[in-house]
Amino acid sequence: MSRPFTWEQLWSRPSLASTGLLPASWAYAAGLRLRPPVLVTRVEGLQVVSVGNLVAGGAGKTPVVLFLAQRALAAGRKVAVLSRGYGRRASQPVHWARRVSPLPSVDDVGDEPRLIARRLPDVELFIDSNRVSAAQAARAGGCEVALLDDGFQHRRLFRDANLLIDAGIGNGRLLPAGPLREPLAASARADVVWARDGARSFDGPPSSLRVEAQHVVETLLSPEGDEVALSALHGKRIVVVAGLARPSQFLKMLRDAGAEAAQTYLFEDHHPFSARDVAQVQASAAQHRALIVTTEKDRERLPPSLPLWLPRMSIRVTSGLQALSNRLGW
Repeated sequence: MSRPFTWEQLWSRPSLASTGLLPASWAYAAGLRLRPPVLVTRVEGLQVVSVGNLVAGGAGKTPVVLFLAQRALAAGRKVAVLSRGYGRRASQPVHWARRVSPLPSVDDVGDEPRLIARRLPDVELFIDSNRVSAAQAARAGGCEVALLDDGFQHRRLFRDANLLIDAGIGNGRLLPAGPLREPLAASARADVVWARDGARSFDGPPSSLRVEAQHVVETLLSPEGDEVALSALHGKRIVVVAGLARPSQFLKMLRDAGAEAAQTYLFEDHHPFSARDVAQVQASAAQHRALIVTTEKDRERLPPSLPLWLPRMSIRVTSGLQALSNRLGW
């Protein structure tokens, strides 16, 4: 069940394996160039802020969405998050608000929107593959700010600000030979470049803002829901289970905290955990007398009966916050 190979390994640097995939990348690039133009729709009265990236997964979009949503809520705005709900089983649009319904299910909305709902229950979720329809529904419901999750490649909905996360570009090649969804020249569409953890892969256009931010983990959520210092893992034996696009960062964080990984189970991003997966994790934890550690996102797809320890990511903006506030108006 442990995954020896990850796309992160293939995409981290140029290699013979990634070079062999270059013809597929050239075909992918040709498909991008042949996309027809689309009609862009503005939703009057709704400020749309897109949060996205150029790479396939692992850039840290959800923490940025949470950070921006918190700031907009603190400024008194009514906030919506628009998402296609990647990995959900339902196909119909979903509108979730705490005042009318309990926490939504992963099958209905997907893991990341459910995490957002859990962390920020005052945010409303609009889950729809049609982002224009989602934005229109958000405005009709009285929302003033809409955060378009994973929206950089979306083209139909007008956005007031395009925030592009720079978390590194690996080997700099297009999918599938590398992690890039688009060529680096696409960064010219960015109004804001969010440089994560010192990354400087692109600058954006001269008119763009640059925000420098650290994505850090300093606390841990216990199975009882208590928030404790990450140092509580020091010297502890752990079983790690996670479905991540870039697991190396998560594993390094646990090593740096002084935890001893007795067993590590890695899966593809948004992996639907089976009963067999869960049973093997439980058996391993019992055998090694270890704590089970996973991510907040993966927790949404695991049974609530599992006693999980969850490292909690937070954001420290080190440069550009005031300029960003001025740009957004909150």
